[in-house]
Amino acid sequence: MARSIWFIAIALYIATMITYNRFENSKHALDILGNIPTFLASLVAIIAGFIALKTYTDSKRKEPSRVAFEAYQDSLKSLIAVLSEPEGGKEYKLYYLSICHETFTKIEPLITEQEHRSVIAVTHNILKHHIAMLIRDHAIGDYFYFDKPYEKSYRLNVTDSANALYEYWKEHVRGHSNFFKQSKGRMEVFAGSPFGISEDVLIKALAIYANDNLELSEVTKRIKATIELTETDYKHELIELADSFSVAVAYLLLKKQTTPYRSEANWELGLKNSYDDKYWICYHVNSYHRQVEELPNLKVMNKKLKSIQGIK
Repeated sequence: MARSIWFIAIALYIATMITYNRFENSKHALDILGNIPTFLASLVAIIAGFIALKTYTDSKRKEPSRVAFEAYQDSLKSLIAVLSEPEGGKEYKLYYLSICHETFTKIEPLITEQEHRSVIAVTHNILKHHIAMLIRDHAIGDYFYFDKPYEKSYRLNVTDSANALYEYWKEHVRGHSNFFKQSKGRMEVFAGSPFGISEDVLIKALAIYANDNLELSEVTKRIKATIELTETDYKHELIELADSFSVAVAYLLLKKQTTPYRSEANWELGLKNSYDDKYWICYHVNSYHRQVEELPNLKVMNKKLKSIQGIK
């Protein structure tokens, strides 16, 4: 704005000098020169009016974004306060994240100004730290609401995390879900209620963490889509999440990509599909690099046998 004013002032000065040089020998030179200040005053008044109008319209245009920005910031700070509270339980904090997810998705489209989005990005980085602490604080048993710890050691990758979750499910949860009881033992599911974190709640928590560009609805959709795939040809949030929160991602993959089947011993889990005979999933980061995870200790089921879980 200041640069534009300087350009206009210089242009007016040059125009005045040209007018003076053009008519300096005219008998009407004094009249012409006398009218120049009046003309300039009128021109300045017009410019001032234009600047005032632009300021007003900019203010009116930014007002909805400002109101949405303030509401969003308040929600972020409230969520950070809940997550940083040492007395709050893990289950409640995850649930509160899912509630805030609904709020964020409704407010985000209203935040249109870059200055507002930039400030939110700073607060969001603080929030990501607290979400990361919460998710990493979940042990294997916490995903099934069991206090008994998982005694074995495992590496923090998707395959080993899936094996740990599967073994814990077989030992403590299998055969006790509401689904198993209602079907009188004829059918079972992995991490069935009440012994398992809701996949919807966990996905929303991970989506808020990965939402760096105020596109929470799109991020959530991508995560929901990619956890059902054994191969992708594009970079997506689940790649980063698998590195940062391998147990959480393994839990979601087991929820989406397995089907229980009855063996001679009891109900077991089988993979509905796999990338190939060696790898469970293959995520293409770019044309030169791909991220793969080995098959866990689950039987790979043929797609035609999905109905096996209903066989006695």
